[in-house]
Amino acid sequence: CPAVLYSKGFASLTGVTADEVIGKDLFAVLLDSELSRDPQVQNAYEAFCLAAQEGRYFPGNGAPGVSLLPESSSFESGRLAEGELTFRLSSANQVYMKQVELDDGMFVMCLKGDVPQSSALSQEEDGHIIRSFCEMNKNLETAIQIMAADFFFSAPMRRQAATGSR
Repeated sequence: CPAVLYSKGFASLTGVTADEVIGKDLFAVLLDSELSRDPQVQNAYEAFCLAAQEGRYFPGNGAPGVSLLPESSSFESGRLAEGELTFRLSSANQVYMKQVELDDGMFVMCLKGDVPQSSALSQEEDGHIIRSFCEMNKNLETAIQIMAADFFFSAPMRRQAATGSR
């Protein structure tokens, strides 16, 4: 999945420049080196990107290696909707990816956010992870709405012929 757009927020979060991101594989840009060697995460990421390239949605529920929240979470055990992928980075960051169709093309929107470490979470920390994910989801939905508006207005216009005229 090559990156085609880049935001100031992404720059401040990751510290990378547009030249380092545009046209590059998101996996290489976003992931810590030890996680990128994890075959389970790499396989899930590759299946996600392949689904997007083929114009179909990635099956989110129960996908291997993509547990969103701790098992103790009341947030449906971290189940994801179709077209979504998320995984934790070793540096306590969460990557959340979502497929979106704009102008008949499949795009992948991606956010990276901070969440607390998941080992031995108290109920309060578990709630913080859920709130962090919900905030990421809200931010991603806002970005999708902004992009969708731009794509809608920039979509090719078709001339319509009047009915019954010759």
